[in-house]
Amino acid sequence: MCFSAAASFGVGGALSATGVKTITSTKKKKYFMVALVPLLFGIQQILEGIQWVSEPGSLLSMYAGYGFLFFAFLLWPTYIPIAVYALESKKKRKKYLQGFVLLGFSISVSLLMMMLLIPLEIQIIDDHIVYAFESNKVSIVALIMYLIATIGSMWASSIKAVRVFGVIILAFALFSWLIFNTAFVSVWCFYAAVMSVLIYLYLSGRK
Repeated sequence: MCFSAAASFGVGGALSATGVKTITSTKKKKYFMVALVPLLFGIQQILEGIQWVSEPGSLLSMYAGYGFLFFAFLLWPTYIPIAVYALESKKKRKKYLQGFVLLGFSISVSLLMMMLLIPLEIQIIDDHIVYAFESNKVSIVALIMYLIATIGSMWASSIKAVRVFGVIILAFALFSWLIFNTAFVSVWCFYAAVMSVLIYLYLSGRK
C-alpha cells in the first residue's frame, strides 16, 4: 500500500491468506484464475511493504520496485481479460473478450519495453510511493487503454457480478487519478487489492 509499511504488510498478509483459502475451496477449473487474484494482489502488496523498509536507491529497493511493477504493468493488463474470458460461458461474449485479451497483451508488451529502456526512479512523496520512469509519466492515453483492457473486459462479461466489480474498480481508478495523480500506480493497486476480497465473497456465494 502507498501509506505505510505496516499497512502494506497487513493488507498483503490478509489478502494472501484469503487468496489461499479461495484457491483451496475452488473446485471448478474455470474459476481458478479468478480465485488466484487475491493471492497475487497479496504478494504485490508485500513487495510494496518491502519497498517501504528498504534503503532508498538500494538493490533491494529496486528489486521490490520492479517486482511490484511486474504485477501492475505486465501481469494485470493481460491476466484480468484472460481470467474474465475463462469465466465466460457464452460464445459470442467469449469472441468479444478475445479482443480484450489481445489488447491487454499489447499493453503489457509496451510497458515491458518502457521498463527495459527507461530508468526507474522510486520516491516517497507525501507519504506515498511514486514509481516514476525518467521523463515518462503515465499518460492519459496509456491509462485509457489500460482501463479498456482490464475494466472493459469485465463490462463485456455476461456475469453481473463481474460487471459490477468493473464499475467499482473504475470508480477507484478515477478517484486515485484525481486525488493521488503522482502516486496513481501505487494507490490504485492498493484499492484494487482490497476490492479483490469481493472475489472470495463471490465464489463463496456460488457454493
